[in-house]
Amino acid sequence: MSSTRTQTPRPAPPPPPPKQTGTAGAPPPAKGPDAKQQALATLKKWLSGKENLLATMCGGKEAAARFGQAVLLTAVRSPSLLSCDLKSLFLAALWCAQRGLEPGVADGCAMVPYKGKVTPIPQYQGIIKQAVQHESAKKVRAKLIYANDFYEWEEGENPRFVHKPAPLGTERGNIIGAYAVITLPDGEKVTHVMPLDDIYKIRAASAAWRDGQQGPWKDWEEPMILKTVTKQAFKFIPVAPKVRDLLEQDSKLEAGAPIEDVMDAEILEVTEVADSQGQEGQPQSRAAQMAEELKQKTGAQDVPPPSPPPPPEPPPGDMEAPPPSSETTAAPPEPPSGKAPAPGTDSDAVSGPEAPQAGAETQLAPPAEEDLAAISRKVHLLFDQAVEKQIVGQVMSKFSLQKWEDLVDRPDLVPLVESFIQQSQAPPPPKGRQKSA
Repeated sequence: MSSTRTQTPRPAPPPPPPKQTGTAGAPPPAKGPDAKQQALATLKKWLSGKENLLATMCGGKEAAARFGQAVLLTAVRSPSLLSCDLKSLFLAALWCAQRGLEPGVADGCAMVPYKGKVTPIPQYQGIIKQAVQHESAKKVRAKLIYANDFYEWEEGENPRFVHKPAPLGTERGNIIGAYAVITLPDGEKVTHVMPLDDIYKIRAASAAWRDGQQGPWKDWEEPMILKTVTKQAFKFIPVAPKVRDLLEQDSKLEAGAPIEDVMDAEILEVTEVADSQGQEGQPQSRAAQMAEELKQKTGAQDVPPPSPPPPPEPPPGDMEAPPPSSETTAAPPEPPSGKAPAPGTDSDAVSGPEAPQAGAETQLAPPAEEDLAAISRKVHLLFDQAVEKQIVGQVMSKFSLQKWEDLVDRPDLVPLVESFIQQSQAPPPPKGRQKSA
């Protein structure tokens, strides 16, 4: 007896869900090659705009061009830098130039991304190079000590240290310490030895290591050990001020201090970059940031850049200006722009070359919005001139300014600042004026 089994056809599998082409329900797009290429283009434009400043800091246009290429090459080799805050990348590059460290090389400075920002971390070879260049040392050697190495270490009146690595081809074991030998300019040698436990105590101060055992101590432990013992050795010899500043600032950076906290105030003022980005991804200049703050403060509309005022029209030939009288004072001429000066102020106090007379006790009334805009434009122009001549700090110190924007509220100082900036140009200052250091 045979039976026939009826086979039920299997249902067809459901069609795959259609691919979503819109943005609804899709994960947020990650920063791709386009975003990094745009950041790289912004970095190139920024370096191009800082050619003169970098030439001053690096010691010439050729050195500045090499430094700029090193910055770009470092960003290309480490694309994660382009995903960080560009302000921190700019400031990190300027800090390297200020300290004479080339970024991205063994005897220079590493650029390390940390919490969305770029932190410059000097290599130990770079610190040694700076010490030799500034004649703090003639030669510096740093070595690791392994468990199977032979060493003798004696302290006292005649300190002595001997290190013999394990024979080639044999296992040296784990790292147990490190030492640095500094040869001073007079030939004397200073040796500093550190056990690994003491080195790890210093490692615990690293912000990246505290936050999850990451950063340079995880990726480059051996160079960081050598760097630690080298830095500690420099504490036992006299060093040049620039080397001392480099060591102190490096320790602050490793401890998590922002780059702004370790840069010189004058360099930071000249090269300050706004947190917000300007058009086409360009960082705003200090002058643009100040104009934006002034605009928000006064509600004034954008004003065009300042242009030289037209020469005053000469009086007709058949008219002769009346002589000044001791009893009556002629009203000041109307400004070229056609706008009346603010009450209680002299029209030359805004943009004229003459400073207010000494001993005047007339209190200035708050300027009108149109005059405030003119003062702001003049202040911005003076700031750009001071930046070009690298005398921003001198101007602020001479005229007791806490911030450059204070000039907007002190129009009486504007012609004095302008005169000071003009006198700071080449040719050399007249006799009796000392050149700034």
